[in-house]
Amino acid sequence: MTFSRICAAGTKLTGLDPELEYEKLETGEAFSGNELMELGFYDLVVHQDYTSKMYRFKGI
Repeated sequence: MTFSRICAAGTKLTGLDPELEYEKLETGEAFSGNELMELGFYDLVVHQDYTSKMYRFKGI
């Protein structure tokens, strides 16, 4: 039997240019590099066996 749960998880990134803006390609949201490194971003995460999620950001 497999159980899953969904919760919001915070993720901080490293190695970004703090002065550059970054767009989260899946949602179109914009974040500063400093914001992503210091505060991170929150997204819903499913905790279940064999699950993963990829986030793609583009400097704008």
